[in-house]
Amino acid sequence: RGAWAWHADALYRDRSDVRIPGRSKSETCSRWSDLVSDLKMQALCQISLSDPIWVMDPVTNRYVDRTPLADQIITDLNPGQDGRLAHSGQTTTSITFGASHIGAKGYIGTSIQYYASDYGVPGFAYMTDRHPRPSPIDLEVALTRYDVRAGIYPRALGLDRIDIRLMHSRSDDREIIDGADHTRLTTKADDVRIDIAHIPWGGLTGVLGLQASARDLTAGGRQPYLPTVSTSEDAVFWAEQFAWRGLTLKGGLRHDRIDYVVNQDGHDDDGDH
Repeated sequence: RGAWAWHADALYRDRSDVRIPGRSKSETCSRWSDLVSDLKMQALCQISLSDPIWVMDPVTNRYVDRTPLADQIITDLNPGQDGRLAHSGQTTTSITFGASHIGAKGYIGTSIQYYASDYGVPGFAYMTDRHPRPSPIDLEVALTRYDVRAGIYPRALGLDRIDIRLMHSRSDDREIIDGADHTRLTTKADDVRIDIAHIPWGGLTGVLGLQASARDLTAGGRQPYLPTVSTSEDAVFWAEQFAWRGLTLKGGLRHDRIDYVVNQDGHDDDGDH
């Protein structure tokens, strides 16, 4: 007959921008001496400087900044807010449901999970030479996953246990700038795994396993930073453990084959590993 077990949970969180003491930008972003010779810091602070005046120092034989104080002009291209970290809010939804039937001969169960979250990149905006106006960066992620697991206890033909796992998932990750997808990554994945354990024999316990998976990553948007990739993986493994009195020995073997196809700018590259 067996028994049923189930589980369900749900989460919804809506968080506004985080309140902070003082400014949302570091004081370094407003100090000329910290910025004038540090181009990386200028980019991180998203500021521009008036043209500095460099003079050769005969003592150190190096150029040093001699810009008059009145000419040390710092322009903040992406001003922050006082007392609040702009674009730090987040909305999250998560729902999970699962059920299992457990009996003397084995079990079977399934679960469904949905997760979605929308949030921004705080303290930074998208800016380039072609896009000088700062634009907030929004991120939207979503995942749906299905799992099925089953176990059989035949205890016959030398078999002690057989475990089977199936998984299918779909995800959609979007980087949004000015209302359009700047980068979009969609992923579809499937995985199956079978573990076959033999009955204990002469101090030996072990398992033989098979696993296969496939994953398709599709890149899109105005400026994707990853290529479209299809990956398939097949594996077989064997693990054994020997116990005798106070001695335990463990050993195993595994063989994997991974095939992938990369599509970038309309060209396919096939590879094996």
